[in-house]
Amino acid sequence: MKNEKRRIREKAESFAVCEGVLMHRSPGDKLCRVIVDPSEEERILSSLHADPVGGAHFGQTATIKKITDRFWWRSVTNDVRDFVRACALCQRANFVINYSHFAYCIAFPNRFLFIRLIFIRIMTSACRRLVIY
Repeated sequence: MKNEKRRIREKAESFAVCEGVLMHRSPGDKLCRVIVDPSEEERILSSLHADPVGGAHFGQTATIKKITDRFWWRSVTNDVRDFVRACALCQRANFVINYSHFAYCIAFPNRFLFIRLIFIRIMTSACRRLVIY
């Protein structure tokens, strides 16, 4: 009973109420609004990842940063990861690289000039591309 009270007290230290709104105290004493409604979590995920104004499909890391700058809920990282993995536009844009590549090196007589061309064949379900570096 005593340990449980201490644990609750320690957990409560990371929360505060400001102007009637429950806030979470993040590292660095930054206050973020606590979200408890799953529909509001979904709305925030959608607007900060996929909305043309606030999102622009920048991926998991950028979306997590944007959300955690202002909001907090227990499973924010997992929810963002699942949301981005389910985003059809992000999955089409971030194609998987097939590393069965081949490289060609071309050396010129001038020892100060060396050109190296690397052709990488990238396979996706939608298209094939040839990238020259």
